[in-house]
Amino acid sequence: MPPLNNYYIRQSFLPLHLQKSICSFSAATGPKDLLQGGNTALPVIQEEMVSVSAPTDEEEQGSTSALLENIQESMDQELLEMLVENVLKDSPSASENFSLEILPDTCLAVVTFQNAKGKQIKKLTAYTVLSEIFRPLHFFQMLLLYCLILKLIKYFFPSSIYTQYPIMTKRKQDQSAIITFQDPKAVDRILKQQHKEMKVFPFYESLGMALYGKDRPTLKLPAAFTENIDQAIWRYLSEKQGVAETIHKNMADHFCKIDFQQPTVQLSPLPSLLQQKDVEAKHINKWKTTAKALFIQALSKFKSLELQIQANAWEAYEGAIHKEMSGEPVVAVPDKPRGIVKVVGLEEDVDRLKQTLNGIMDRIANSIEREKTGITEEFPLPPSTYHILLQDGLQDKIAGEFPELKMTYNHQNQSVILFGLTQEVLGANKKFMEGGMAMKRRMVQLDSYVFEFLQKSNEEDEEQLTSSLFTSQGINAALELEGKGVQLLAVSEEVLSKAENQLDTLLISQYIDVEDSNVLTMSEWQDIVIDLEKAFNTPSKEFIIRTPGVYPSLQVVISGYKQIVDSVRNKLDDYLCQNAPVDETLQVKSKAIVKFIEERNKHAWSDKVKDTVKVSFKDKAICLRGIRVNVKDCMDLFQNLISSTSFDMLRVSKPGGKKFFQEKESMCVEEVLRQTGCVVHLVEKDDQTVQAMEDTDQKGFGSHGKCLQQHNHPAFSTQNQHRRIQSRDGSDRVQTKEGLTIILMKGNIQDATTQVVVNTVGLDLLLHSGAVSNAILKAAGPRLQDLINEQGTAVSAAEGAVIITDGCNLKSKLVFHTIAPKWDQGKGAAQKLLSGIVEECLGAAEQQRIVSMTFPAIGTGNLGFPKDLVASLMLDQVLKFSSKKKHKHLKDVVFILHPGDPDTIQVWKAEKHLDFYSQLLGSSSSSPMYEIKMAGVVVQAVTGDITKETTDVIVNSSNSSFSLKSEIIDLLSFLQFNLQCIFSGSQPNEGMIMTKPGNLQCKKIIHLVIQTDTKKIQQSVEGALKMCSKNNFTSISLPAIGTGQGNIQPSEVADAMLDAVVEVVGKKSQNSLKLVRMVIFQPAMLTDFHTSMLKKEGTDIPEKEGFLQKMIYFLTGGKVDNAQQNEVIKSQDMDPAYFHICGVSQAHVDNAKRVIEDLIVKEQVSIVIDDKALFNLSELDLKHIYDMQTTMDVGMSLHKSSQEEAKLTIEGLSKDVLKAYNEVHKMIKNVWAEETFKDFPQHWDDMPANTLCQLFPTQPDTQEHIDVLKLFEDTCKKNVRKVSLPFFSIVLNVYLFTVQLSYRYHCLASQLMCNARLFFTQIERIQNRSLWGGFQIKKKEMEVRNGHQNNERKLFHGACHTSIDKINHLGFNRSYAGKNAALYGDGTYFAVNANYSASDTYSKPDAQGQKYMYQCRVLTGDFTTGKQGMKVPPPKITPNSQHYDSVTDVSPPSMFIIFHDSQAYPEYLITFK
Repeated sequence: MPPLNNYYIRQSFLPLHLQKSICSFSAATGPKDLLQGGNTALPVIQEEMVSVSAPTDEEEQGSTSALLENIQESMDQELLEMLVENVLKDSPSASENFSLEILPDTCLAVVTFQNAKGKQIKKLTAYTVLSEIFRPLHFFQMLLLYCLILKLIKYFFPSSIYTQYPIMTKRKQDQSAIITFQDPKAVDRILKQQHKEMKVFPFYESLGMALYGKDRPTLKLPAAFTENIDQAIWRYLSEKQGVAETIHKNMADHFCKIDFQQPTVQLSPLPSLLQQKDVEAKHINKWKTTAKALFIQALSKFKSLELQIQANAWEAYEGAIHKEMSGEPVVAVPDKPRGIVKVVGLEEDVDRLKQTLNGIMDRIANSIEREKTGITEEFPLPPSTYHILLQDGLQDKIAGEFPELKMTYNHQNQSVILFGLTQEVLGANKKFMEGGMAMKRRMVQLDSYVFEFLQKSNEEDEEQLTSSLFTSQGINAALELEGKGVQLLAVSEEVLSKAENQLDTLLISQYIDVEDSNVLTMSEWQDIVIDLEKAFNTPSKEFIIRTPGVYPSLQVVISGYKQIVDSVRNKLDDYLCQNAPVDETLQVKSKAIVKFIEERNKHAWSDKVKDTVKVSFKDKAICLRGIRVNVKDCMDLFQNLISSTSFDMLRVSKPGGKKFFQEKESMCVEEVLRQTGCVVHLVEKDDQTVQAMEDTDQKGFGSHGKCLQQHNHPAFSTQNQHRRIQSRDGSDRVQTKEGLTIILMKGNIQDATTQVVVNTVGLDLLLHSGAVSNAILKAAGPRLQDLINEQGTAVSAAEGAVIITDGCNLKSKLVFHTIAPKWDQGKGAAQKLLSGIVEECLGAAEQQRIVSMTFPAIGTGNLGFPKDLVASLMLDQVLKFSSKKKHKHLKDVVFILHPGDPDTIQVWKAEKHLDFYSQLLGSSSSSPMYEIKMAGVVVQAVTGDITKETTDVIVNSSNSSFSLKSEIIDLLSFLQFNLQCIFSGSQPNEGMIMTKPGNLQCKKIIHLVIQTDTKKIQQSVEGALKMCSKNNFTSISLPAIGTGQGNIQPSEVADAMLDAVVEVVGKKSQNSLKLVRMVIFQPAMLTDFHTSMLKKEGTDIPEKEGFLQKMIYFLTGGKVDNAQQNEVIKSQDMDPAYFHICGVSQAHVDNAKRVIEDLIVKEQVSIVIDDKALFNLSELDLKHIYDMQTTMDVGMSLHKSSQEEAKLTIEGLSKDVLKAYNEVHKMIKNVWAEETFKDFPQHWDDMPANTLCQLFPTQPDTQEHIDVLKLFEDTCKKNVRKVSLPFFSIVLNVYLFTVQLSYRYHCLASQLMCNARLFFTQIERIQNRSLWGGFQIKKKEMEVRNGHQNNERKLFHGACHTSIDKINHLGFNRSYAGKNAALYGDGTYFAVNANYSASDTYSKPDAQGQKYMYQCRVLTGDFTTGKQGMKVPPPKITPNSQHYDSVTDVSPPSMFIIFHDSQAYPEYLITFK
């Protein structure tokens, strides 16, 4: 064998019994090269070769075929034949007499030689390499026979052929049989014979198949067949291609193709049937049966439903069925000749629609019957009315009641046509009549030029006019012109209001003032008018132009649709601007601004107005003259300059500040200009602005005895914090101390010129639904509605929200749209929301750097809020904003009231904190209120309903069990009230209890027992007022107690109640009450209360805030109001200096303020006088100090930080301060000479001036000495024991001299020592100025707090000799508590009985056996039982949580424990043995 090149031998992956090694060739060398032989070298063998042994002799003799294994799919028959020829090339005859057959679906081929010679087979397997491919086939003894009649096979094989009958195995699938012979030669003889009736092939058992050679049988596709299906189902499958496609796909999986072109469906086999692996004839034979069964199964999923149709209603039925089945997965197949419609589809779909289809059939049948019995009626109705009724839902109502009634409208005859049953027609006719009768009509007065425009438009096309005005806008209304007015038609008043608002929104007249009538005669004017007519009035009329009046009131009026009118007006305005001369004056609020623009900002305007406009400057105005367009540009220029310029006012209240600035004004103004570039103007007294600022209501806003407007809530106190400012624009102003100006004015909200205007809208955000919002909408234009709708989608449009939009055509830059709630009858939520709205608006304005904003009276219209409540609430929020918020930008808050709303104006006028507005708005009052002041408490008498009061406390009259029902109780939860009364009634009370308010607007209710005696009424009212003050309430409302069931005269009740007020506010040093309101239900009684008030008005009750009263509190140590308790004399705001400052920015203005203040402050000096003699200044001295502020132009303030420290501060120019200091110093020198020993006890001995503490012996025969001994005796009686009296002497430890005892003293001392076995050595009085002063201060404070003077006791305290000196000089120190015992608290202990303190436990003997005991003054005050570990006394059970003053051990007490060192004074030191 020639050498091989470029191939290698690898082991195959066939089954083990066929596994061999095969050759693989490279790309360059193929199998042909190998077979043809060539000079190729054998490459390295990559896998182990398998050697095959040579065939045996038996195989050589019996084998005529060889098997080729592991044939690659790429090797064809020609290549294999070449391989065999190449091996047998040395045997030419052998290479020509063989056949090669490739076995299908295997990797095998068989080479068969015609001459059975074993040597050829042997030669094929002789080579080692080829032995991997070839192997001999064993001699076969079996035949495969194909015969149509297998039973006849034996007749084709005579017995002469075989020696033994063969074994036959039949194969039914292809009408064949396998015959096995015992004699191999018989097989050879049979194969050599020719057989016409049958085919015979050798069968190799080792291969499991026969060799066919060129006669191998082929399988054929089975024949197609047809199936008839229901025509309706066929129609369904034809229309529902998706369903048919599903069947196609399922049948294709079983090698079947379906043709649905005809109801007789053809089923054909697919060629892929024969392409499947291992297919056999049995598979082919079963195909038809399988395909048919699958097809029938697929059709079984569909169902058809037959519906019987009446011949005379075929179209109605068919149309209804098709309409109902639209979108359904079924098909309706009509069969008109048979009078049926078949509905075909999937079985579940047909079953689901069966009931619906049956319903359709019934309904059409009923309809046919209605056509036979129905009637037709026609009646006239205007198209506008018909349209309004239908839009209002009448058609839906009729359809809902008579669903089968037919209704049409004849536009030509303007009539309604009804068809249906008689009852239906009559019912529908009635509804139309009722709708027409209920139609609402309203006459609307329009601008005369707008009315003229409507007349012109109506003459051209009435229906088009109505449609453009209402229908296109979604408003169901119509319009009729009658005389001089317009009549609107709608189904409700609400729609009429919308239609009216729509007219106001869409239609408008714009007026243009014409300064020069010659402009209107120019040809250019005529041309522009004609061009506008052509542009906008084609095809329908959109506007008209009129020129009424004569000079100087000549105008051009454009009327029509607002959008068109605005466009026309702009074009005409542009023309007039270019041609008409005008004079304009720009008002400026300060001379400083004018001066700044004229001098400091001249470069910004001088070149721009040169030769076009004449500019002149006045004190507070800039005057412009020229052509309108130039003047307008110049006006805008100056307005921008003014708006870009920062302006502010400065009030300097430093003493002498104004005098300094006046003296050096030129220098100060130049210095401010140099440092900041700002212009400063010192406003003189004759200047109007300064005059208004100086007109601040220094006396408060109360009016003694004057008749004021009633309001049911307490007014807040201004306490001179605001300044009233008069203005020229018809408004009235007040300025807070923080500089926020509050303005009240009458006018229209849409004309506001502030940067922000506040609007109110509902949750639907429709601007035309409210008076305020509608007025704003008209002025701003429809764009405003679009803006709020856009913002409303981005922001949660809930109650309490604030939506901010652009101002559109308004003069204001922005609009704050507030969604206010409806009044909830005082439940509280609505009021809280409204307060939050005002607060949020103010905060948003400040955040957006807004300078000015305008509020309407929010909520007083359709929302139903009480007008007085809104006034108080809104003003209160503004003042809170001014006082609490650090606002830098917001300067002006305007409240604008409509001139046509006098009720609201009166209420705002009546607000106590804006009392001065009454000068502008009038003083008439329909419901009066009388008011006086008593010691700083405002007392009012009003008529009204006490349940509407909003004071902290409301008083109710009840019976002794507090179960009497009243108006107030009706507003309470009855169960809640009963529970409170059961509890309160079970507690000790003095004819009054306090409960929760329930649904009332107060904080608490005090229930008083009805009295029939004026004295008891006075006591009850006093008790109620004290209870309020005790609980720190500031306001109370009382009814006319006793005038009802008590049957007492109103005048007597008034006197009694006012006497009670005088008694409480006149005596009580601490009083939280600010307002007492007496609410009288019967107006006739108000006169009696007024008369009584006039009598009490002259009662001399010093007001707590008054100057002299402050002096008394200062001198006595009593308390004053918390805000003023440390300030006795307050520095007056004497002759302040007012400045107007203008600069390029707020920072510059603020800097200028600082420069002005610094200039004034640098000239200021301050001296502080710290001298205890200030406590002893007389009232005349204090009054003189107060007046010195005015006479010497200095500021003086007197403060006390404690009972031991007071300071007088003097501020002002240096020369003025020095002069005032010398004056005060003279007063102090005089006081020291008079008051040195004034406040100490009279029985004290004189002490050196520089000595604070000294001990003095008591004289034995003085009452002082006897009293000390008697107290000692009285407290020792329980432990008496008689003893002999030793010698007794008193030694004075200071001056060391002995005093002889009197007989009376010896007797008393002898008795005491017999009783107590005590040997007295001495008794000393302790005189400590500091301790005594602190003790007296504490005593006065305790008397004020407890309301009584029973606060002091004389008690005993045993002491060790080591602590005597400390106690004498420093007093008792509770830090040593617990040294001996502390069972009742960690305080200082004092005994009631002297013998307790004499015990060695507390009074320890010294080295000489002497013991020491103090007799003390102790402020026990209100006391209770103590507990171990207490650091302070426990609190009392009171609303203000005051604590007890001391604690005790048991009742009656044997000891007292105090927790404040100044509550005890060691008055006497007793030395004994």
